[in-house]
Amino acid sequence: MAACTVATRAQFPAARVLGTSYLKHHPEHEYVIIDLEDPPDWLEFSEDEYLDLATAHDVDELADLVARRAVRALLGEYDVVVKLPPRALVLAPLAIVAAKGAVDLSESALAHWNLHERSVEGANLIRFDGYDPRTPWTPASDCTRVLFSERPELKKIYDEYASLVEPSDVPYRFGFLSDGTPITAPMRTLFREALTPSNPLNPTDGRAPHAFDGERFQEWLRLPATPVERVNGFNRLLLAVWRSRVDLQTTFPQPFGAGFRQWCHLHGRHEGVPEWALPTEPIEPTPPGDEFGVNVAGYHTAELGIGEMGRVMLRVLNASDVPHVSVVEEHSIIRTVRTGLEEPDSVGPPRFPVSLITVNGDFTAALLAAHPDVGHDRYRIGLWAWELEDFPASMHHGFAHVDEIWTVSEFSRRAIAEHSPVPVHTVPVPVPDPGEPRRELGDRTRFFFAFDYNSTAGRKNPYGLVTAFQIAFEGRDDVELVIKSTNSHSNVSAAERLRLQVAGDERITLVERYLTVEELTDLYATSHAYVSLHRGEGFGLTVAEAMIRAIPVISTNYSGTAEFVTEETGWLVPHTITNIGPGWAPYPADCHWADPDLDAAARAMREVADNPEEARLRGAAARAHLLRTRPIEVTVQWMTERLTAAHDAWLARHQEPVRDSVSLASRVARRIIRTVRIP
Repeated sequence: MAACTVATRAQFPAARVLGTSYLKHHPEHEYVIIDLEDPPDWLEFSEDEYLDLATAHDVDELADLVARRAVRALLGEYDVVVKLPPRALVLAPLAIVAAKGAVDLSESALAHWNLHERSVEGANLIRFDGYDPRTPWTPASDCTRVLFSERPELKKIYDEYASLVEPSDVPYRFGFLSDGTPITAPMRTLFREALTPSNPLNPTDGRAPHAFDGERFQEWLRLPATPVERVNGFNRLLLAVWRSRVDLQTTFPQPFGAGFRQWCHLHGRHEGVPEWALPTEPIEPTPPGDEFGVNVAGYHTAELGIGEMGRVMLRVLNASDVPHVSVVEEHSIIRTVRTGLEEPDSVGPPRFPVSLITVNGDFTAALLAAHPDVGHDRYRIGLWAWELEDFPASMHHGFAHVDEIWTVSEFSRRAIAEHSPVPVHTVPVPVPDPGEPRRELGDRTRFFFAFDYNSTAGRKNPYGLVTAFQIAFEGRDDVELVIKSTNSHSNVSAAERLRLQVAGDERITLVERYLTVEELTDLYATSHAYVSLHRGEGFGLTVAEAMIRAIPVISTNYSGTAEFVTEETGWLVPHTITNIGPGWAPYPADCHWADPDLDAAARAMREVADNPEEARLRGAAARAHLLRTRPIEVTVQWMTERLTAAHDAWLARHQEPVRDSVSLASRVARRIIRTVRIP
């Protein structure tokens, strides 16, 4: 048998006293002290690995990690290994009952946190965590429930321990940076988080430097982790300090404002904020020129619906020749959303007096904080979408940040306009033509649906789709259903519900990952129908994408899709209106959405399977309908006119003279509009 403890250099005297007391009662055992600040080679830590661990964890956490590895290594040589805390005394033979393996008696020992309810009599191990022999009148500085004046038997044991252990003030090797700055808990938390490569707190190339690599760690802490920090003069360490303290979050709900800045300078330097990490002055935003054009800011590289709608707006602008620049926002996106798409060719700093902000109202403030030039002294247009008839009060704060709102359907416009203090307009959203559709249909009738769990499975309703499919085709094996989803890993409960619902039905395939453009094109080409039994859609991009590919659709006759899906172009599923109920944030439980008729959906699916010619005709009609009603030229004219009006409003706000009674924007717009031919 052997016992081991892990100790810092300052704890060595205590660890030796512990060893003497242990061997006194177990003379046949071995005793090993592990140097926490220079672990032995037989623990097989590489230097970089150990310095990473020493940066990420405080002394107690690191000691626990090392102790676990030491116990595993020693078990290769000994049958039983006893793990002991370094500042302790063995008072009597330990009750080691294990025939083989590791024994940890740390939690069963007497200590200042349990002495008030336990007797010394019969104890075999006592810990002295927090005890300072230089202040021998209390077991620990924070111990108030145990008084030596009332427990003389305890005072005797503590005095004996003080006489044996020589106090040491050797500084902990891994407790300070090279300039003597203490390594604080927020610093260690930041480094731990940064060990995850995809973490947004580590946007730098490569791995974060550990704390013992010269000044590189300090430089990393001083870097802003997000554009919001950069433009406001803050850095990742200051944000970590704010995140670590509930009192600061309560007092300063917005960490990048003047209040938290003042706290850092007045109090932070005395509460763990180094001088070199104090906030600098914010960067002043750049005012625009008066040139006609638009800054388009949004999730241009993100694979999500509002990101795609922003890309649609950029395609319209490219077709119209309206001058524009793109501003890419990624830092306010949910971590699980993939942002691997290429940046637009038009990326550049905002320079125009009109900005189109293609994120929803609840994220507008975050984008403007990250990119203040987008909003500073600009006419601001928000491109919003909403999927319910109710536009809840929790979403209204976005109104303060825009001069007008564009939205994607009359359904969304009515919901938003009822509460909006600014004008709300409906964009005639174009549906890009991918060219003559490729159709490679197999023998089995394939139904297809695609959704993002981050858009809530409750609203997208794959559960209703599975139920309708199984009602429609009980006992049939000439059909199949493919449901493609993303972000199931961050919505485990919702995903498990769907997995269990389809378990055992070999006709249903769940594809839970992002697909390449080619893979998604193949799925569309090999599907006989697209089915969306949604409870609400702002527009319904996937439904439109299926229709433009001549795929017949089965769709809930509600919300945005009802504005372009007809009985001639697909199958409309009737519905009733129901309360949402809890569990589907951001949609309030007391709001309403559609409950599609699953029996009617099942009948429509059977008609697709049993009457393929009718399905083909409706698919062809769907494509023709969108080509006729949703051409990009209509959107070009609409957008040019709206941007012209926005520019004129900005000029009027600045009281700029209008030459020849016609603004620059109007002249450019008229030239552009004359080049557009609308069928």
